[in-house]
Amino acid sequence: MDRSYVRVKFCFVQELKTCAAIINIFHMIPAASSKLIEPLILVTLAGEKSLFLEAGSPFRDPLVKFLSRYPDVAVDLFLSEARLKEHQWNRLFEFILTHSDGKKFREVLESNPAKLLNIGQQQSAESIPVTAGTNDLQFQMIKLISVLTRFEEAWLSQHTQIVTNLLTIWKSDAFIERHKKVDSVDFVIWKEPALLIKCLLNYFRYHTNDIELLFHILRCFTSRFIVQFQFVKDFLDNVVAATYTIEWKRTAFFKFVDIFHDQTWTQDLKAKILHILIPCFQLAFEKNEGEKLIGGIPTPDQDNLENIISAFITKIIDPENPFGTSDSVRILLLQLSSLLVEQASSHIHDANNKKALNQGNKLRRLMTFAWPCLLSKNCVDPATKYHGHLLLSHIIAKFAIHKRIILQFFHSLLKAHAVEARAVVKQALEILIPAMPGRMEDGNGMLTHWNKKIIVEEGHTVAQLVHILPLVVRHYKVYYPVRHHLIPLMVNSLQRLGFTSSATIEHRKLAVDLAEVVIKWEVQRVKDDQESTEVRIHKDESLSGTELTSKLEPAFLAGQRCNQSPIRQKFVEVFDNSIPKRIFDRLLYITCSQNWESMGGHFWIKQCLELVLAVAMSGHTIQSSSPMNLLPSASSIVNLADSQERAAFANIMKMKEEPMDVESVDSNKEEEEIEMELGGVSSDDNTSSKEPPKKELQEPKQSINTLLQRQAKFLETCREVKTVLYLTALSQLCHCTTDLTHSIWVDIFPRIWKILSEKQQGMISGELIPFMCSGSHVIQKDCHPSSIHTFLEGLSHVVPPVQIRPAVLKYLGKTHNLWHRACLLLEQLAFDNSAQQALKNRPGSEYEFEPTQSSQQETLDCLCELYSLLKESDMWTGLWQKRSKFNETNTAIAYEQHGFFEQAQTAYEQCMTKARQDHNSASAQPTTLPEYKVWEEHWIRCCKELNQWDLLLEYATSKGNTNPHLVLESAWRVPNWSVMKDALAQVELSCPKEMAWKVNLYRGYIAICHPDDHHLNMVTMIERLVEVSSNLAIKEWRRLPAVVSHIHVPLLQAAQQIMELQEAAQINQGLQPANITRSSSLHDMKAIVKTWRNRLPMISDDLSHWSDIFTWRQHHYQFIVSHYDSHASQDPANSNHSMLGVHASAQAIIHFGKIARKHGLTGVCLDSLSRIHTIPSVPIVDCFQKIRQQVKCYLQMAGTMGKNELQEGLEVIESTNLKYFTKEFTAEFYALKGMFLAQIGRSDDANKAFSAAVQMHDTLVKAWALWGDYLENVFTKDKKTELGVSAITCFLHACRHQNESKSRKYLAKVLWLLTYDDEKSSLAEAVDKYCVGVPPIQWLPWIPQLLTCLVRSEGRLIMNLLSQVGRMYPQAVYFPIRTLYLTLKIEQRERYKSGDPSAAPVSRTPSTTQQSSAVTTTTATTVTTASSGPPGSSVPSTPTTPGISLTEEPLQPATPSSAGLTPGVTGSQKGGAGQQTDAGPIRAPAPMWRCSKIMHLQRELHPTILNSLEGIVDQMVWFRENWYEEVLRQLKQGLAKCHAVAFENRGAVADATITPHTLNFVKKLVSTFGVGIENVSSVSTTFSSAASESLARRAQATAQDPVFQKMKSQFTTDFDFNVPGSTKLHNLINKLKKWIKILEAKTKLLPKSFLIEEKCRFLSNFSQHTAEVELPGEFLLPKHSHYYVRIARFMPRVEIVQKHNTAARRLYIRGHNGKVYPYLVVNDACLTESRREERVLQLLRMMNHFLTKQKETLRRLLYFTVPRVVAISPQMRLVEDNPASVSLLDVYKQRCTKRGIEHDAPVARYYERLATVQARGSQASHQVLRDILKDVQSNMVPRGLLKEWAVHTFQTATDYWTFRKTLTIQLALMGFAEFVLHLTRMNPDMIYLHQDCGYVNISYFKFDIDDQSGDLDANRPVPFRLTPNIAEFLTMTGVTGPLTASMVASARCLVQPQYKLPSFLRAILRDEYITWHKKKQEEMKPGVEPTDMDSDQLITMVTKAVSAITTRLHNLATFDGAESRVSTLVAAANSHDNLCRMDPAWHPWL
Repeated sequence: MDRSYVRVKFCFVQELKTCAAIINIFHMIPAASSKLIEPLILVTLAGEKSLFLEAGSPFRDPLVKFLSRYPDVAVDLFLSEARLKEHQWNRLFEFILTHSDGKKFREVLESNPAKLLNIGQQQSAESIPVTAGTNDLQFQMIKLISVLTRFEEAWLSQHTQIVTNLLTIWKSDAFIERHKKVDSVDFVIWKEPALLIKCLLNYFRYHTNDIELLFHILRCFTSRFIVQFQFVKDFLDNVVAATYTIEWKRTAFFKFVDIFHDQTWTQDLKAKILHILIPCFQLAFEKNEGEKLIGGIPTPDQDNLENIISAFITKIIDPENPFGTSDSVRILLLQLSSLLVEQASSHIHDANNKKALNQGNKLRRLMTFAWPCLLSKNCVDPATKYHGHLLLSHIIAKFAIHKRIILQFFHSLLKAHAVEARAVVKQALEILIPAMPGRMEDGNGMLTHWNKKIIVEEGHTVAQLVHILPLVVRHYKVYYPVRHHLIPLMVNSLQRLGFTSSATIEHRKLAVDLAEVVIKWEVQRVKDDQESTEVRIHKDESLSGTELTSKLEPAFLAGQRCNQSPIRQKFVEVFDNSIPKRIFDRLLYITCSQNWESMGGHFWIKQCLELVLAVAMSGHTIQSSSPMNLLPSASSIVNLADSQERAAFANIMKMKEEPMDVESVDSNKEEEEIEMELGGVSSDDNTSSKEPPKKELQEPKQSINTLLQRQAKFLETCREVKTVLYLTALSQLCHCTTDLTHSIWVDIFPRIWKILSEKQQGMISGELIPFMCSGSHVIQKDCHPSSIHTFLEGLSHVVPPVQIRPAVLKYLGKTHNLWHRACLLLEQLAFDNSAQQALKNRPGSEYEFEPTQSSQQETLDCLCELYSLLKESDMWTGLWQKRSKFNETNTAIAYEQHGFFEQAQTAYEQCMTKARQDHNSASAQPTTLPEYKVWEEHWIRCCKELNQWDLLLEYATSKGNTNPHLVLESAWRVPNWSVMKDALAQVELSCPKEMAWKVNLYRGYIAICHPDDHHLNMVTMIERLVEVSSNLAIKEWRRLPAVVSHIHVPLLQAAQQIMELQEAAQINQGLQPANITRSSSLHDMKAIVKTWRNRLPMISDDLSHWSDIFTWRQHHYQFIVSHYDSHASQDPANSNHSMLGVHASAQAIIHFGKIARKHGLTGVCLDSLSRIHTIPSVPIVDCFQKIRQQVKCYLQMAGTMGKNELQEGLEVIESTNLKYFTKEFTAEFYALKGMFLAQIGRSDDANKAFSAAVQMHDTLVKAWALWGDYLENVFTKDKKTELGVSAITCFLHACRHQNESKSRKYLAKVLWLLTYDDEKSSLAEAVDKYCVGVPPIQWLPWIPQLLTCLVRSEGRLIMNLLSQVGRMYPQAVYFPIRTLYLTLKIEQRERYKSGDPSAAPVSRTPSTTQQSSAVTTTTATTVTTASSGPPGSSVPSTPTTPGISLTEEPLQPATPSSAGLTPGVTGSQKGGAGQQTDAGPIRAPAPMWRCSKIMHLQRELHPTILNSLEGIVDQMVWFRENWYEEVLRQLKQGLAKCHAVAFENRGAVADATITPHTLNFVKKLVSTFGVGIENVSSVSTTFSSAASESLARRAQATAQDPVFQKMKSQFTTDFDFNVPGSTKLHNLINKLKKWIKILEAKTKLLPKSFLIEEKCRFLSNFSQHTAEVELPGEFLLPKHSHYYVRIARFMPRVEIVQKHNTAARRLYIRGHNGKVYPYLVVNDACLTESRREERVLQLLRMMNHFLTKQKETLRRLLYFTVPRVVAISPQMRLVEDNPASVSLLDVYKQRCTKRGIEHDAPVARYYERLATVQARGSQASHQVLRDILKDVQSNMVPRGLLKEWAVHTFQTATDYWTFRKTLTIQLALMGFAEFVLHLTRMNPDMIYLHQDCGYVNISYFKFDIDDQSGDLDANRPVPFRLTPNIAEFLTMTGVTGPLTASMVASARCLVQPQYKLPSFLRAILRDEYITWHKKKQEEMKPGVEPTDMDSDQLITMVTKAVSAITTRLHNLATFDGAESRVSTLVAAANSHDNLCRMDPAWHPWL
């Protein structure tokens, strides 16, 4: 049965296929004529019908193919009358039209719209009565039109006649009637209205001005259709209201006005139209386009029918016939009126303009329109009624309306409790109630009266109560004055609302709210009563000074801080009158008489400020504090305009009637003026006032005069403002904001101090110290800022300074968060001589407890204590090294400073021994006591860091020296819980406040761990302790400085300890007998253990903190083990759970050991690892980890100690029994063994061990890497190529499974090994072969090096690798390679110009042409390409990326001599290319061809991204400098060159002449003045269309500028070298300086920014949808792909800033993360130099990675600031910018301007003095140089210049301190880099200080290589920049402390052998020397293509340079106690003898 069915089914399918195939034949038969169409369709349809298949019929596709031969005939057939009536035909026709091949049929219809219209006509002609059966022709027509519209959006918009026809149908009653009778209409036709409307909407979108059509479309909402019209609603909301213009909205409104009174439009439709207009208006008002919408500025007294409000009020609303419209229209008109009153009240009525004739008409009409709603007989519908109310409430809120009306209205609203109108009524009351008290004299009374009346009369209905009482709740402040009358009613209502059984939740909530209001009122009343009583008492003269007033003092002060200004003023008035109005008396009162304690935590500086400001002179007119704030007068600006604008202005001036003096406007008055203006605006008089008419202002001339008169009058009133008004307002404002008060007090106090006489200053000074130390201020400790904080801040700025005892300063610093201010003041006391003198001569006071001789000692003690509290350990060390009495102390401190705790501990013990010996011979000096204290404290610290807690416990409990604090800290680790408990009891008695959190933490420790101390409710107890402890820690945190730094670290560490106390309690809970069996508790425990394993401290945290964390955890791991073990005896099934604790315990021990090793504490490490043996049955993985750490520890020790440790490490491995370990572990042991063997010198054994390791586990990264290191060492000695290949293979294998940062050093080695390659390129082939498995991300940091390889002979083997990287990271490769390509192209052009035959054009020969045909297939659109490479090696040039193509216009016709060069001849020339013209293009050498090949591949893979990148770069051209800026930049370069020459020739200043090089430079400048040197060379050819356009435009504009012409001639004259004396160097220098000044003045006048959209459409429109482009420089260092930031937008404004010695353009880019990143677009002239700078940045970036890995560098936050720099073309770079950064030179210039000296005057002075000495015939001695430096310092640039700038820039002490601290370590790093890496000297214009953070970045650092010898320059008078100004600002302590320590730490970090720094240096210097060699060759043989550098020479030079660098590095890193090499360098850098020998252009005085 089944089988036969299947067979039948199969036959059926086959038959169908056969039929379809037959139909399919027709379209292929040429003879088949159109006559066959009808029969074929009939057959097909008949077949479909009988088979019941239509939708999926297989016949239709073949049928369509045939019909599409005769589309016209087919369409006519379908449209014939007979066929139109058949449903099946219609469906087929629709199928054909919508078919994928239906375009031909649609085109027939589209081109003959008449055919469509005829369908409709046929029906109307016959006027068949439409019944359900007959087919509806009209529907067919509409359906066909909608199909066409769907496929061709814009078609219908061109055929108005069709639309007219459709609209007629839509408007016809018959249509509506038909669709009302749903039953009689075929369901197919139900969708007819929707199709019709879609067509009409489609037409309207193209003809938006046909507003009437839109209005007609709205009929779809007035009738009931079956289909939905949501799409129309969406269109109205999202398109019409939101996006149509104001003009459109105005037109629509006036269209509505026209049809409003036309009765043919139904009321319903008018309502729908209003539904569009209201949102349109609403959105316009929201966008602040109100005036534009309404049509002009407010003129409420005029009727202007162009004005929307006028038209609305006069033509639409009809007060005479208020119900002339339907309810719905009326409601909407009321809504629109409310909107207009709310948003545009000034257009309706202006109460101030009483003279106007029609004044008040508009308002009156509106009122009358709304009025009937108040009359109950009129309004039945509640919605209509209360919309009227809403309009009235808006009117009352905006205008002064008669009181009677308001009351009537209010009453009506209060009674309106109808549910359906609730929302509108609520809205109306929200507007009305706040307005009432102000709108009538007894507003409050009225509120009560009516509320009360209605509650009493109608309160029986709950609905009425629920309506009226929420008003009282919401506006309880408004009802407060009338509360007495309301409270009884409210209390009664409570019962009814809240306590009945039927009360809803809403009613109950209301009852609670009412109760709350009553309470709020009562609290307010009590406050008010108190205050008024006090004022009365204090005002009562008879009571003044009696006991009563002193008792009421606290209450009186409370009144002064009342928030309500009127009440506060009464108190202040009494206060003010009771104190004499003299500043001195008031200050005395503040400090002596007033006890501020009763103010509590209030910031009472507000009251002090009010007292002080109140004594200002009353008659003084206000003035601006600085002339800088004044606006220039209008006429002064006009003078800057061009001639036409000046003429236009002159015309206006002639119209002016009276002169006005406007220029004395004062900006500081802004505050009050606004107030005055607002005073005149409110319209608070009755609306019915009528005044005589006023002539309308029409003429523009008159209206401008009126405006000017108004302005003048306004300015006149400003003259009357007195300073005292401003000050009073200011002091009132201060009551609202504490920050403002703080800054004003700090600003004003020093100024007030100046006014006092010396005697007065003395008297107040005497009172200040006791005042500030007074116990009454203790309560202010936890206030931020505290009043004392502000007081001392103000005091610290006074001149002359007030001397404060050091101990007092220290106390205030700690207590009132004045940490940094106290430090700075103490530093001043300690190191400024003037301050010391003042201290000595100070009169004694009762606060002096000891004689003053030790004042310096006291100062230093206090300063040291503050430093150590602030955790500024380097500053502390710097200070101690200068003050210690014992040399041993210095040694000990220095060891401790760098983390050598083992040596430090020994050194401290030596100190104590020595002191003991001294004691035996003589008595101790009191001055050495602080030093003894240091020994003890720091010996204890060393013990903690060395984990010697047993020793500390013993010491702390020793007799006569008990130290409970220390016992507490050490006992819990040992652990000895009972000793700890006793110590805690002692400590609790005397614990300093800042340690309170710790005491609570320790309480928790005991509660959990003390065996006898188990509490029943332990969990709740611990939770309480955790909360208390956290709160105390947070409180502590708030008392620390605002900027987070080292002082905050202990609290961050505390947070972790507190958290882990809580988690430990959870573990403990899970181990209780009741819970231990639950699986959930085991699960929770595992979760906590896992969390602990992942939550580790930082490597920079002290080891004692690691010990805190790990020891605490260890206790709990042990608990887990012991509990589960004891439990296992009862329940053997769970015996293995204890392993959780065992493994965790072992891991903790090993990890602690590892950290100790990383901290360099190898003893602690080995000690910790040995403890693992205390654990029984350690898991195998832990054994492996332990041995590994132990071996690494020996290896680390071997680095410092030598061979013995190596031997010990080897023994550990060899004595390990390997049979228990897995293959991977065993392999790693073999690899480590190999390393030890290699280091001992057993080379062959080592090789075997490595080989075994790799065979055992071939993906073991470690083994490959170590083997590679070994092979590399052997290879570089023996030079056997196969060893090199093996080494490269190993390194590349090591990179396969590593993260990028780890594999960096291996790739550095690979790149270096390529230098040793043989002529067969064996090593490069190895790279090509084995790089396959290396993830491309690993190569990202090395792209510059790969590009260097690409240009050299190994390049062809590097191509593949670069392509792979580019495939994954297109952007990272594209920019550098594009820049390289263009650079090569420019070089090739230059060579060609100089006549290098190999660069000559490719000549036309038959061979070329044949070859080219093989290439032209690249893309159809490219220009035909000639290529001399192998066929198919195409060269990219697509029209979409105009920026780059090799096919560019040829430069010169080929000369006959070069015609013989056919491409086949030179083998080296693999692939040149160019356009095929008569003159050949420039020949592309191989490197260029390689670049273009890679770029081509990239373009094919990532077309979108690369097009966008090209687009971006292309637009950057608009960011080039203009000619002023360009010439200025070149002049500055020229000046720098001249200064360098001047210094070289300083031996004969007067005779120095210009060098030929400089002469050429200047001559070129003259000849290209304003066109630009770079543009004259072939650069413009490297840019695309936009570029050349921008250059051409610029050149044209420049040439036509008359100013430019004049300048050019002057310039040419000035630099005419035929004039005698003009070749003298110093003459040229003066001319250059003159021109720099001229051009600087000129550029200052140019605009400082422009909008990106003006010039760069592409950038302006760019978004993330355009392409996914990363921020520039994102790939310089790889990171996880989630963290790459992409460009979301280019911000609209580009700024022009003077940075990097040029006028750069600052572009802001918004990332897709929302942050905005500023970049500078910088123009660079020099191609090679730019790459050299980037190389240094690349190295610093890599060094940063190491700095974050070492404790001592990370702890000091040492990190080079390396901005991203991306070259986007040979002449342009994008440089990451910080807008807050400023160069040291800028700072210097700014200070020089302040001093009124020229910034380069010192340089001129230097040469003048030398010339004077030389004129006498002698040479300048060293003494002369010293004198010059001294002279400059005393007369021009004092030492304190930079410090002075910083003090001005960073007003708050914390900002200043943080800036100085960060700057110190940043300068240390930069100085370190300059010295160690042999970089070019740091000039002031290269040093950028980031003012927002203190970072420093150096632009233009390069390796300082001698041009001739190629050696690194190691010979400079100073090692790095530590000039007098810098040293002065950093302070002596800063230099000996943090600066020196940072250099030592950096050196010690970078010498770590595991970082392989020399490998990095080799890879980077390899490029540097290749560049050096190329440059040298170009100079020696210009115009000849340079050859690759000989590898032996390259290896020798690089090795020499690397060893010079590493020697310096090792020198700085060697460290033995106090004096390090760095201190010697610092001394040299700071020495006058060296500084005076420096080039003056380096500004050694700065």
